[in-house]
Amino acid sequence: MQLDSGRDRSLANGRKVLLVDDEAIVLRALTRMLEHDGYQVEGESDPLQALRRARETEFDAIITDLGMPVLGGLELLEEIRCHGTTTPVIILSGSPHVSDVSRAIALGAFRFITKPFEYAELSEVLRCACAASMAKPDGAADRSMHIDAALDAAWLEFQPLVDRTGQAFAWEALLRVPDDEFSGPQDLIEAAERAGRVNDVGKTVRSKIPGSLSTLPPGAPVCVNVHPGEVMDPNWLEDGAFAKHSHRIILELTERARYDNLNGLKARIALMKERGFRIALDDLGAGYAGLGALSQLSVDMVKLDGELTRRIDEHDTRRRLAASLIDLSRDLRLPVVAEGVESEAERDTMLELGVQYLQGYLFAKPGRPPPDPKW
Repeated sequence: MQLDSGRDRSLANGRKVLLVDDEAIVLRALTRMLEHDGYQVEGESDPLQALRRARETEFDAIITDLGMPVLGGLELLEEIRCHGTTTPVIILSGSPHVSDVSRAIALGAFRFITKPFEYAELSEVLRCACAASMAKPDGAADRSMHIDAALDAAWLEFQPLVDRTGQAFAWEALLRVPDDEFSGPQDLIEAAERAGRVNDVGKTVRSKIPGSLSTLPPGAPVCVNVHPGEVMDPNWLEDGAFAKHSHRIILELTERARYDNLNGLKARIALMKERGFRIALDDLGAGYAGLGALSQLSVDMVKLDGELTRRIDEHDTRRRLAASLIDLSRDLRLPVVAEGVESEAERDTMLELGVQYLQGYLFAKPGRPPPDPKW
């Protein structure tokens, strides 16, 4: 890890982070890096003391090692959740077992990061975790105005999904917003979640889909991201201009979100499929829902989270976890898309593991008009 992260310290904005690791050298190094980025860091080598701090102090995020004596990272996470604390928790581990990852997801871990890792990866995950925890009532009207301005100026870009020969078979529609309002679409979505305006983001995307279809190859499927909370809106399927193109649309439900009403969601998915939509489970392997959502929701496709793809040719743990998810999907007769492919080595590894489709910067960055993929 490098001490100089190269990031703007203002991005941390004094956010308070609890850092837990029983190795003093690691604790000191990460503390220096995070403080260099502008975070307020409370470091703790004793997980029991860390638990006490987590109960007594409000943190924006918690970073903990997995393997620690007396109280490991998963046990710490479980105790924190039992206390009712919803602070995002990031878990670090050198060689996690697949069952550890599954348990962390079930307990609501924000992200599982495998060592060794680049500091930039931890920094980006921590930024997102802190953004997710910003649910303060003050400034709500100001945030809403920023959301309105961003949605008014938003546009769509498209990124191809390619088959095993490099031919585009579908395109994902990706929302883009001006940099002066939010640092990116994820920041907008997180702000919309805090403001209870996820449906407004979805409406903006759906309103732009019909007019964009003419820029794509005739009949090409289009993947559209949909928040589970948005799907539960009783008026969602009444969007006629969007719904009339249902035969071309694959709705992507992110697995990063919590499925608080799984039975209700199953019923809504059944209705959407009756209307002609296909359903994909997005970000598989990264979120809260775990494998239960995959087994219980009637989806047509799964997309592996890009964090699994990142340098998978170099990380045996990621390779084994991806292989398990691909094998399970194959047993369920579901095609698999590997997201976030940026190198030929990642592409070849995913193909060797048996994915049917791939997506990532190696083939094409999102663009307007839709770019042609390269292999």
